[in-house]
Amino acid sequence: MFVAGVTQTGTHGTGNTGCLSDNIIGMDLVVANGTLVNLGPGHDLFDAARVGMGVLGAVSTLTFRHVPLWTMEQITFTLPLATFQLHRAALLATFERTQWYLSGLPANTAVTVVLRVNTTMPITSGCWGNVFTTVPATPAPFNWTNWPDDTKACVDHSYKVLGRDGKNNTNLFTEMEMMLPVDSDAAALADMLTLHANLAPRHDPNVPLFLGFRYVEPDNLWLSPFYQRRTVVVSTIVYHHGEYEGEIDRYHRHMQAVLTKYKARPHTGKANYFTATDMAAVYPKFHEFVALQRAVDPHGKFLNKYMRRLLVLPTSATTLTTTMSTWSYEVGYVAMAAGGCMVLLVGGATRQAAASRGYQRL
Repeated sequence: MFVAGVTQTGTHGTGNTGCLSDNIIGMDLVVANGTLVNLGPGHDLFDAARVGMGVLGAVSTLTFRHVPLWTMEQITFTLPLATFQLHRAALLATFERTQWYLSGLPANTAVTVVLRVNTTMPITSGCWGNVFTTVPATPAPFNWTNWPDDTKACVDHSYKVLGRDGKNNTNLFTEMEMMLPVDSDAAALADMLTLHANLAPRHDPNVPLFLGFRYVEPDNLWLSPFYQRRTVVVSTIVYHHGEYEGEIDRYHRHMQAVLTKYKARPHTGKANYFTATDMAAVYPKFHEFVALQRAVDPHGKFLNKYMRRLLVLPTSATTLTTTMSTWSYEVGYVAMAAGGCMVLLVGGATRQAAASRGYQRL
């Protein structure tokens, strides 16, 4: 179940909405003893399991809040870094879904801006055919006479504007995302540009780099990187085909070190070097989450090496049991992929759990 995997790590877009997990309104979870648990609003396990990294159980069913399909326009253009910095705050205030990025660092510091705007304009060539217009239907903002000269735009169904067609994409990459308080975006950009400049003498020019910024609204999901704070997502991508491990490690380790001062939280489905101690320092509900995980899975059935690194504090590494009387799960019947990034439910597990244990409403 791809959608289970992406929600378990708080996958997101950009704009005035929360992450995908925040739009889950119901879910079925197979916990460690094989019980199929039906979860909904108003329960701690629901708030924890929507970004559960796979450690609370295997997700079998998700119910999402949704809206009907609508039409959007995507507008893309570049600005010199200094010009962008003058307009950054106004762009974010004017357009609900704004993202921006720099590629070709450190030599090229031009900023590419991507806006996604609701529209009633008719769909022409669409956004997945690589046929764009140079004159957006959306009027140019502020006191601009026109959009920048290199502007390209397209109108399509919302899912094609918010996403992209990856069918023929063969580019391999490794990505790290750090989530910071939204008012840290300008300072984080300055720090990251300094980092790229400092690492430039050791950088292999054959390895393309990407530095991107997106924005996400807060939620109340216990281990969501957007927990109770509006967030700027800082992303570094190192493009490679497996032969540039040094480049990946260098940029990502330094990025985490540079952004730690902003109380950065990781996207746990992507590259990161966090430990349980680091997690506890930036997630207010960390200890409650760990206590709940031990209660529903006292023997650590769903804890692999990576999850132990993120969730097991040094002082508790040998005490993975709990005496919480609310939960008592013993034996599991589920399987899942390592790392908590993709949660897979064995089909027979659902049937076995439902037949032998029945539905438990929480």
